[in-house]
Amino acid sequence: ILIFPAVAFCAYWECVGPSGGFFLGAVTNPANALQVTVITNGPSNVYRSMDGGASWSKIGEIPTANYVLNDVCAADFSTLYAISSGQCYRSTDGGITWSYTNFSFPAASAYHVRVNPVDSNIIYAVGRQYNNSNGTYNLAFFKSTDGGRRWTVSVFFSFYY
Repeated sequence: ILIFPAVAFCAYWECVGPSGGFFLGAVTNPANALQVTVITNGPSNVYRSMDGGASWSKIGEIPTANYVLNDVCAADFSTLYAISSGQCYRSTDGGITWSYTNFSFPAASAYHVRVNPVDSNIIYAVGRQYNNSNGTYNLAFFKSTDGGRRWTVSVFFSFYY
């Protein structure tokens, strides 16, 4: 039996920024790997590095008010999506400005969002929806076919939380 100190299996990590909020997600420009966009939570800020993370600039802010972002994803380097509870935020200019739509379903919350890799107008989100009639939650699958402007919901099994 060989015994190695725990340090031997640890990688060295270096913080390269940006500072200001909790890291939520990053997008790298496929045309230039040195260009990176990072989204933070609390506050919901958008930062960009043009030099592979050596320096950062704040380029935008997601208008979440009191909501906490749950997930982010990208269709490409310029079209970004962020989900918070019952809202979907969309940027078409790389994170500088954002618009949002509400899920038009009562007591619906989404936690993860993804873009269809073949058609970037199709957006999927998964979460839950509260059922007032029996006090249960339903697993909810949300889908948008117009880039996050309007959503449909499919409800699956119910569960108590």
